[in-house]
Amino acid sequence: MTAGTVCEIGYYCEGSGGQTDMGISGTITDPTFIQIRSTPCPAGTHGDETFDYTSGGLSSVTQCIDCPVGKFCDTPGQISDSGSCDSGFICGTGNSRPGPYATTYDGVSGVVPSGKCNSGHYCTAGVTTSTACDQKFYTPTTGVQYSECLSCPPGQWCNGGSTIANCDAGYFCEEESDTATPDGTNGMGGICPINHYCE
Repeated sequence: MTAGTVCEIGYYCEGSGGQTDMGISGTITDPTFIQIRSTPCPAGTHGDETFDYTSGGLSSVTQCIDCPVGKFCDTPGQISDSGSCDSGFICGTGNSRPGPYATTYDGVSGVVPSGKCNSGHYCTAGVTTSTACDQKFYTPTTGVQYSECLSCPPGQWCNGGSTIANCDAGYFCEEESDTATPDGTNGMGGICPINHYCE
């Protein structure tokens, strides 16, 4: 090559001012070969589309952009993200998989970690936080989507989340009860009738 070329989007050219080049320096009797090749931004990142490429491209891996929250970047050398994180999962920044299986989202304030949606909650595709199952539903497992929240079973009551509890003594609970003491007015059960007992 007689001149370098601008390092393409999604790649960086270290030590070359953002250009690819190949040449020889030193003396004729003692040449030093210089080869600078473009390197793809690693999985979990992508090239910077807003960078000014008129005089050169990215010159360091640190200039590659972390994949944004709710998205994943699974292939080295990407120009932009690959798409939204799968249902049942949360992707923090720099995620390389649509379903980050190793960890569980813990809901720490101000931090968006990657992992399975936490128990008692569901996650739709591309979300940055989990949502509690509706009041009459629950889920004891992690990594669920909305349709996998379970109806509260008869004899028990749910208040949304991961746990269920027995109906109070003296009452009976029908499916999807959201109170331990249903009064019979909301179709979720009622007070134990005369000549019966309810444990």
